[in-house]
Amino acid sequence: MLIPIYLSHATPHKKEQEYLKESLTKLLEKYDFDVQTIKASDIRTNDSIGAIKKRMKTCYGLIALAYGRRSIISSINKYNADLSGSQSKKESERLETTPYIQIESSIASAYELPILMLKENNLIEEGVLEPFCLGISGPNFTFDNEKSGGSKEAIDKYLQSKDLMMALKEFKKDVSENYNLKHRFL
Repeated sequence: MLIPIYLSHATPHKKEQEYLKESLTKLLEKYDFDVQTIKASDIRTNDSIGAIKKRMKTCYGLIALAYGRRSIISSINKYNADLSGSQSKKESERLETTPYIQIESSIASAYELPILMLKENNLIEEGVLEPFCLGISGPNFTFDNEKSGGSKEAIDKYLQSKDLMMALKEFKKDVSENYNLKHRFL
C-alpha cells in the first residue's frame, strides 16, 4: 500500500527543475509513497492556505524540494547594521525559493509530520531552510552543467547518491512510524 506524502516545491520554470521534480516523484513511488501536491485547480476559493492544509491532513510526511526561483546577484545582509555585535555583510550569487516552501513546511511541522529538506546549492538558508531547523536535511543538489557533464546527468547522479538514499531511508522509517501510529486503532 502506498503512503501519501506531500511534495512541497515551487512551480518549475526550467526544464531541469521539471526533470528533477518528475524524477524524484518516480523515485518516491519506488519507496511506496503516493506523492501529493497542491495545484492551482485544487484552490476553489481565495483560500490557498486552507487548500494546502486540507491536502496535507491526508499525508504522513512532507518533502520540501527547494530550488531557486529568484537569483540575487548582489545583496547586503543586515543592511546598515548599527548594533553592537552586528555587521553588514555583502553577499553575491544567491538564490531564493518560493515562500510556499516555508509555509507548507511550517504547516507540516504543526501537524507533527516527518519532514525531509532537499535544497539547491546557493539557496538562502533562512527560516525552515536553515540546516537542521526541521526534520531531516538531505544532501544539497546542483544544476551545474560544467561540473557534472549536464543537468540531467547531475540530477540522475544526485538521485542515486548514497547520501540521498540514506536520507530517504530515514524519512521512510519516520513516515512509516507516523502512519502506523495513526492507523493503530483502526
